[in-house]
Amino acid sequence: MDQLVSFTSLPNLHPALVHFPIVLLMLAPALDLASLLLRRHRWLDHAATVATLVGAGSAWVVFLSGRFAADGLGQVAPAAQGAISRHANMAWWVVVTALFLGAWRVFWLWQ
Repeated sequence: MDQLVSFTSLPNLHPALVHFPIVLLMLAPALDLASLLLRRHRWLDHAATVATLVGAGSAWVVFLSGRFAADGLGQVAPAAQGAISRHANMAWWVVVTALFLGAWRVFWLWQ
């Protein structure tokens, strides 16, 4: 992991990776709305499913990168420890929710 980090000026890769699932998980409902408005374009529904699944998978990867980043912080002030813990808990629930929504979408898409 240290070799990967040495290619950037970032202390770890978490800040660079976190934007991918955010964008993908926000893109999916926008594609759903477009699919509802433009019913003849079935590919929008499939694209929303793919965005949800890739967003969920990348959220899992980003969650793990955040865990590694938190482990590498060393000693942190108690107030910061609480914030990091809340951040990790929220991230975990984003991962679980995104995985559930992705599974649900796959189930209903191919019914």
